[in-house]
Amino acid sequence: MPIDPGSIEPLSVLVCSDLFEYDSEPKFLVALWHENDSLICLKPTSQTDFYENNAEMAEGCVCYAPGVVSCFPKKTHIDPNNLVHLSHIKIFQDGAKGTFKIVTTLPEEFVNQLEVAVRANIRMTPREQAKLIGGIRKIQAAGKSKKTVDAVPETAVPIQSEGPAGTD
Repeated sequence: MPIDPGSIEPLSVLVCSDLFEYDSEPKFLVALWHENDSLICLKPTSQTDFYENNAEMAEGCVCYAPGVVSCFPKKTHIDPNNLVHLSHIKIFQDGAKGTFKIVTTLPEEFVNQLEVAVRANIRMTPREQAKLIGGIRKIQAAGKSKKTVDAVPETAVPIQSEGPAGTD
């Protein structure tokens, strides 16, 4: 069934297949805002060694412990430097093929945690940081950082950074 790309709300967690030519595995994306017939997203990763072995890099991410968000069964980092522009045409086509799905919504707190991560991200230029913070302001102004029942209330505070790998 086709998906209306414009109906995808900020903070929606999406699954998209064939996102990259070199990798046909389904990937998670976090929707942020719409711009020029594209959906601006972040690509989360459960490949966390890179961040766990570098505290300075980890501070520039939002990190969720396993299971805090239902579709992230492993520890997951969301790096604001990992933006993906997903065309509305691709969303529509993949939705029609059944290879694009909206699976959940991130907790409301993600918006503020993302801003902290953007400001701490050492790989982003000031211009990139300003653009992403501008997008965060759009989300906040539109009141789209809505609550979700997906997060477990007692553990919904993401991990900002941890010690070396193997301490989990």
